Amino acid sequence: MRHARENTDLYGRRYRNRELVWDFTSAESDEDYYHINLTFRPAGGFHGEPGVDRISIDKVGQVGFRQVISEPVPKRRWWIPAAGVGVVVVAAIVGAIVLLTSEPQPGQAVVPPASSPCNRPHRPWSGPGCL
Repeated sequence: MRHARENTDLYGRRYRNRELVWDFTSAESDEDYYHINLTFRPAGGFHGEPGVDRISIDKVGQVGFRQVISEPVPKRRWWIPAAGVGVVVVAAIVGAIVLLTSEPQPGQAVVPPASSPCNRPHRPWSGPGCL
């Protein structure tokens, strides 16, 4: 764990300069190495899946190699976009209700539709109506 804490460059720009927390998860060995798996995550209020770091140490105690298996994955905050959609829907419903229930104000002029300047009806067989 000390090696992981002192060598954070492997985590890339996103986690290199952040305070991290490591937890031991498992260890196994083969002829030449001890393989130690650690989880890591940002310290503080991190919610999500931690990343996995694998350190291989030779039988003499020297770090042979190290590998980041996965990076931490923050939990998605689905409720933020859902709340935004909810606000838009409520605003649309309120706007529709206001438009549908509003009546013209007293004193407003009601403009009748424009009438044709021609008094005779248009007959399709005789060309344009009023010329």
